[in-house]
Formats: sequence, C-alpha cells, structure tokens
Amino acid sequence: MTETKPIKNTPLVFLHGWAGNSASWEQNTPFFETKGYSCLAVKMPGFDLPEPDPSWGVPEYAEFVVKEVQSKFGQNKKCTFVGHSFGGRIVVYLAAQHPELVDRLILTDSAGLNLEPKVARSSLISISKIFRKIEEKFKFLSPLRNLGVGLIGSKDYKAASPVMREVMKRVVNLDLSFCLPKIKSKALIVWGEKDTVTPIAIAEEFKKGIASSKLEIIHGAGHHAHHTHSEKWNEVVINFLSN
Repeated sequence: MTETKPIKNTPLVFLHGWAGNSASWEQNTPFFETKGYSCLAVKMPGFDLPEPDPSWGVPEYAEFVVKEVQSKFGQNKKCTFVGHSFGGRIVVYLAAQHPELVDRLILTDSAGLNLEPKVARSSLISISKIFRKIEEKFKFLSPLRNLGVGLIGSKDYKAASPVMREVMKRVVNLDLSFCLPKIKSKALIVWGEKDTVTPIAIAEEFKKGIASSKLEIIHGAGHHAHHTHSEKWNEVVINFLSN
C-alpha cells in the first residue's frame, strides 16, 4: 500500500487502471492531503504486487481491496473510493456488494459496462478461440495469434503475462450493469471529453444507472484526465467532496 498520513476527513481510496500502478495518482493524492484527507493508493496483485491466481477477476480484486482498507482504517470505517478505468470496475462492484464501507464513489474514465451489441461481442470471442486453436495445432503459426490479438484485443492484453491475460479476460467479460441499481452512495463521474478507450457513452450509462450521481466532463482530456488535466480534475473532485 502507498499511503499518506491520516488527518480528519473521510479517507480517500484510489484504485488505478490496468496499465498503471499505485504511483498513477501522484498528481492527485498530495493535493487532497493538503485539504485534510488521508489517501490510500492501493497496491494490487499483478501490478505493484506479485501476480494473483489466474482465476481472479473483479470480485477477487474487490475483496482484496476491502481487506487492505479495513487493515488500514478499521473494520467499520467508511471511505470514498476513487477508480480509474479497471479500478473503476472494482469500485462499482465494491460499492454494490459492500455499501456499508462506502461514503461516496468517484469514477474517472471508468470501464465496466459492455455497451457493444451482444452479437458483435460473441463474434469477437469466437474469432479469439479460432486463433487459439490454430496456435495449439500449428505452433509455427504463433505470429498469427499475435495478429489476431492485435486486431480484436488491446495493447494491454498483448503486453500482459499469461496469468494476467486470463485475469483480464474475466475482468473484461463481466458486465457490471447489474451493480448500478444497488449503489446508493453519492457518485461523481468524471470523464475526459476525448476519451476513446471508454467513450462518453459509458459515462452517460453510469449516470443513468446510479441514482445519486453527477457527471462532469473535463474538456480536452482523454482517458487519463486525472493525470493529463490533474489541476482541473482535482478541483472537480474537491468540489464534490465539499458538498
């Protein structure tokens, strides 16, 4: 865990995106410290920590975060959870399953909702399976497998270890729409105007699905608004926390 000293307000727990780590919040946590918040940027298995079991997915990461937070702040301490991209998936699941631990939640350029048509998703999964079978039968065609991943997958998937690829499949294939009606905490949804990784359409669906939520767009920002436009992002978040 990367942590800062506790002060007075509800603790802030930060969960990074797939390609990041606990240091991803270094342009944010110092600002909130000066405003009287205790900040915990969680170190997670497969990123700052050794890889988890390949059977892990969003639920396992959420339970890991719960244990880390309770270890730091106590069993019954409510926190505000902040999640970027992959970290947002964890926050959404955690807020639905453990509402007693959540004061507020902040989703920034978050993943978690599979909006593309089911037919298209089904086709992509089938193509992926075909590439896998080809590679298993004809080892010399392994480059074809890489080509397939490049066409239908992401650079994060290609860069991942075999274990983390299995984890990523489980993470990506879990549509968290079922969690949204269960979230009763106040939520801030902060999005980069030019985010092409998780488009604004996803932000709008989060806004529709979470009853007490507010959407703020960071103009000119992409998928990493908290990093590239940290000053504006910090301002938007502190205003939400102060009201």
